[in-house]
Amino acid sequence: MNFITKQRDFFIEEQTFRGPCIYCIHNSANNKMYIGQASDYQDRVKKHRVELEGNRHKNSHLQRSYNKYKTTFKVYPLDKCDRADLKDREVFWIKLLNTINADLGYNKTSEGQLTGCGEFSEERRRKCSENMKKQIQDGNIKNSCPVLAYSTDTGEFYKEYPQMKDAAKDLKIKRNTISEICSGIQFSSKSFTFKKKTSEDFPFKIEIPITKFSRHRKILKIDMSTGEIVERIPSAKNLVDLLGIKYLSINQIFKRKGHIIIGNYKYIYP
Repeated sequence: MNFITKQRDFFIEEQTFRGPCIYCIHNSANNKMYIGQASDYQDRVKKHRVELEGNRHKNSHLQRSYNKYKTTFKVYPLDKCDRADLKDREVFWIKLLNTINADLGYNKTSEGQLTGCGEFSEERRRKCSENMKKQIQDGNIKNSCPVLAYSTDTGEFYKEYPQMKDAAKDLKIKRNTISEICSGIQFSSKSFTFKKKTSEDFPFKIEIPITKFSRHRKILKIDMSTGEIVERIPSAKNLVDLLGIKYLSINQIFKRKGHIIIGNYKYIYP
């Protein structure tokens, strides 16, 4: 796939710009970033394209993520600067965005292509800070936002966490799993589902779609004379106690027919 020409694969901003800059490869699926420097923006992006498409990018973390998501990546100039300042700026942005942290980014070293890191003047810090604020306001970079955890058993709010890594540590769930749940790639893990907190007015109870959480689906008891649902049975094990049928027999019947009919009632597993 050519992510230069097909925006659905890899959205490239400012495709006519060929000057020196610090650029950012941003994955919106997990909000991770890769920061790099380029004396020619388009040439550097082309090299990334060739390596990623050929599954031979030197950055294995970025390559694995690209192989998994692909359509959620975009790249843009983060800081247009003079060639003489590229190395210093690259170090500054990597440290500012903490992209060496595997939970936040794809960079392997905190010093980019430098062997050492010099001090930055107050004026340079101020300009970089203003540039960063502008990128956030324009939506190119998102601040980490709190995460809301909900029980998939009841749909009730469980706890608010400052960041995904805090929820991962507390609930013993991988951070990438929480990120995928927030992005809608998967639905739950260990009886929890997660949502990003976008406002202070968030729901304290959410509806859990039973078709998406298979182990939380309830068996429906339907009166065949009226077609109405008269009872929702929590699980097949509860049906075993109710009907006196072996658990394996119930599962086999549901797999073959999708329902059980006893008397005037039909039991279905939607």
